[in-house]
Amino acid sequence: MDKFCCDYLVSRLSEGNVYIKYDSSFREFYLKRSDAKNVIYLIQFCPWCGKKLPKGLRNEWFDILEKEYKIETDIFEWRENKDIPQEFKSDEWWKKRGL
Repeated sequence: MDKFCCDYLVSRLSEGNVYIKYDSSFREFYLKRSDAKNVIYLIQFCPWCGKKLPKGLRNEWFDILEKEYKIETDIFEWRENKDIPQEFKSDEWWKKRGL
């Protein structure tokens, strides 16, 4: 697992029973609603230590796909879209670009 701001955050993310999640593709931390499939609440500060979390890269993800690969996709279909290069389904794309 990536290095995060504090051990509490790492522990909660690895537990699986707490509704705080990390999406490495977008570099986003969020709270997930248990009663709604597609509802999340992005968080910008660690709930345990208060440090500012890294900037999410959702906009950059879509911009780079469109600019470099001429791919437009919907937020709800991107995981299943076979045209999207595999690197964009993990943190590989933004690490490779130094983001």
